Amino acid sequence: MSDDAPTAADYGHLLGLLVHDLRNPAATVGANVDFLREVEIPDPDAREALDDVALALDELKRGLTQVGWLARTLGGERALAASPADARPSLERLGTKRGLTLRLGDAALVAVGGASAGDLIQVLLDNADRHARGTEVVVEAEARPEGGVVVRVVDGGVPVAPALRDAAFTIAGQAQVKGKAEGRYGRFAGLVAARAAAESLGGSLRADERDGRCVFELTLPSA
Repeated sequence: MSDDAPTAADYGHLLGLLVHDLRNPAATVGANVDFLREVEIPDPDAREALDDVALALDELKRGLTQVGWLARTLGGERALAASPADARPSLERLGTKRGLTLRLGDAALVAVGGASAGDLIQVLLDNADRHARGTEVVVEAEARPEGGVVVRVVDGGVPVAPALRDAAFTIAGQAQVKGKAEGRYGRFAGLVAARAAAESLGGSLRADERDGRCVFELTLPSA
């Protein structure tokens, strides 16, 4: 970092270093948790505690990935691979999630960063788990006439309030939306990171509302 006031790129580089450093102990914990889960543990409470640790570790790993996206975009880099690809396989993998309905149509879903579409949508599904648990969650995708794809996540939670639809996706706005149902705060700056990653690919991410249901819309461009 320079002696002058730090720039966004400086902060991005620092965040990237922190993510790298945190991945090492996370990997060590993960390896040991996997080992212990293979060992016969007679105490059911101990097994349940170990399962809880595994779930928490998975969330931590996803969080580090999201912060990594933010670090790269602050540093002026693309957060994800930008090669054109069909988004369908990555979205279909999300279909194993209980309570999730996929509506992908039959058309090819080719877009810049298409192979990472599922990773970006997973952030929105995590948001639905936090704010709309127990409601139906639908993922819709369609090819745009002008090229690229649009993917929507629709859930039964409280929609993002119109006054907060910009703040929900900005670093400065996180303090404003946290603790508000209509703010849809995401852990590990999820909405901030996902929008930054989408924009680094030339796409966009926004919040909307449909018949009282919350809608997030991801757009990825054509090559």
